[in-house]
This record gives sequence, C-alpha cells and structure tokens, in this order.
Amino acid sequence: MSFGEKIIAWYTSNKRELPWRENPQPYSTWLSEIILQQTRVAQGLPYYTKFITAYPTVEELARAPIDEVLKLWQGLGYYSRARNMHITAQEVVKKHAGIFPSSYHQLIQLKGIGEYTAAAIASICNQEKVAVVDGNVYRVLSRHFSISTPIDTTAGKRLFKELANSLILSPTAQYNQGIMELGALICTPKKAQCTICPLHHSCEGYHNNSHYAFPVKSKKNKVRERYLDYFVIVDNNKSILLHKRQSGDIWEGLYEFPLKEKLLPNDSIEWPDELKNTLVENDFRILADPVTAVHLLSHQKLIVRFIPVHIHQTLTADASLSFSYKVVAHNEVASFPVPQLVHNFLDKHFENLLSLYF
Repeated sequence: MSFGEKIIAWYTSNKRELPWRENPQPYSTWLSEIILQQTRVAQGLPYYTKFITAYPTVEELARAPIDEVLKLWQGLGYYSRARNMHITAQEVVKKHAGIFPSSYHQLIQLKGIGEYTAAAIASICNQEKVAVVDGNVYRVLSRHFSISTPIDTTAGKRLFKELANSLILSPTAQYNQGIMELGALICTPKKAQCTICPLHHSCEGYHNNSHYAFPVKSKKNKVRERYLDYFVIVDNNKSILLHKRQSGDIWEGLYEFPLKEKLLPNDSIEWPDELKNTLVENDFRILADPVTAVHLLSHQKLIVRFIPVHIHQTLTADASLSFSYKVVAHNEVASFPVPQLVHNFLDKHFENLLSLYF
C-alpha cells in the first residue's frame, strides 16, 4: 500500500469516536478545529460540548455578547481564538446569510480562518483535495522523510505544504483526519509508538533512530518575566472594582482586578496610575499579606500578587474612572470572563479574604 493508503486503513480501524465526526458539517467542524488549536482533545472536548450546546448554529454564536463567549472559553487560553471565532461567525451571517461555506476558496476569505482551518473544513465536509498541515502533520512528515528544514521558516512551511499536497489521497476526509490522528495518538512528541505505526517500515526517522530530532525549529521561544500586582478593592457595600483589559496585550476583553505592572520585582506597593487621584486620597487599609502566585504562559512567566484592600467609600464607576472600569457586587464577580490566574484566585482565596473585610 502507498503512504496515503496505509494512513486511511489505519484511521478506519483506529479513529476516536468524536461528536464532530458523526455527521461532519462546516459549522461544527470549524468549531472543533478552532477549539482544538494548541489544545489536546481531552481538554477541548468539554468546551466543544459547551459551545455547540449554547450555540447550535452560527447565527446564535454571532448574536451572542462577546463577554458571554469569552466566559464560555475561560480556562482554554489563547483568547484571541475566541474573539476571532466570534468575528468569523458574524461575517458568515453577514456575507453568507448564515450558511457556513464548505469550499476552500470561500473559507480562506473569512477573517479568522487560515490555510489549515480552511483545508480541514473543505476536505472533511466537501471532500476537497487540499492537505492539512498542523503540528501533528509536521511531526509525521518530518520524521518519516527525515526533513531537517525548520518548520518555522518560510522555506519550511512551503516545503511541507507542497509535500503534504503531493501525498494526499481520496477520500480526503479520511486521509487528512488520519494523518492528524496518527500524529496525535502514535507519532507523539515524546513517547512515539513506532512499532505499531502503520508507516514504520518506510519511516527514515525510525530506521535511523533519529525520530525525536524532528521536527526541527530554527529558534527557541524566549520566556519573558512580568511582575503584576492586582488590587482586590472592596467597599462597604461589598462591591468590587473590576477592570476590562483593552487591546494590545494578553487577555484582551477579559476582566481582572485593577493592576499595576512593575518593571522589577520588589515588595513596595504602587497604586495603578488611573486610581492614584481617585482612591489613594480616600481612607483605605490593606487587610492582609498579598496572595502570591506564578502563572506560566507560552512565552511569559507572570509573578503575581493579589493585594486585599478595604476602602471606606462607595465605589462608583463615574467620570473619575475610565470606561474600562466596572463596579460589581462581590457575588457577581464569578459571572465575568476572567484570566485563568484570576479565576484560580477567586476559587481558592476570595471567600476567605472577604471574611477579613467585614
């Protein structure tokens, strides 16, 4: 059998039963692909279930408030995926009358859909002969053919795209899903199961015992450290001050406590600039030692302090504060979409800290 025939035969016997595979439609396939980008199936499956239940059609997703979408997405990370997903849904409703396209040509023109996602939907739902190239495919192809061209270069991306398209076989839905499934289950990054792989007889990486050297990347991600102080400000009415993050940084559109980011780690307490003239002059007290946490992102290490502050005035999001601030009751904070590190603080420490306020 050829390379493609082996993959299709293996997939037919070994594929996982997943809800979006039962009766593949462009909308549900797109939803699953966006959720599973940079996410394991085990982690992404509950999110897919939540989204397809809340928004069974693209029209319902398009109508949903973005805060509601971000709240459902909370904990999955890479929140730009959720924002782009919402934009794409609105574009499908506006430009395609709510009928999700299934052709590669139409899909690639939608904002938020790149080459991989367009190829996945077109091949799975429309049997279009266009190859998918994701992390799993890079790994399978680079190991099988011992390709040392870095996958994060222009030349590498072009080479792998051309190779993938030269190998694709009909039925394309089974082939594309098969090669991705093979990378996810067998040709894994650290514990490849080469002896049961349907391709091991022809795999150069396996025969040379070099498979773990692939795929090759030209550069290593540098991790940047950031030092964040969050101020958990509560007034006499048990109202909390929240801040909505704006564009240009991580967690755009999510809510958090007022924040002061420091250039260097130190124990001094510096108020957020926007609050200096509105709250600092009022009577307040810091109730306890800060709650500390370390939160890791793909390119960043966040060293965080949550500082509990009781302020003796009634908080109001009036003209003295920008539109990005919001005053909410303490028992409503959990209903807002927040970064995972803030969610962890609320889950583990918030109730105990509230007992210090009153």
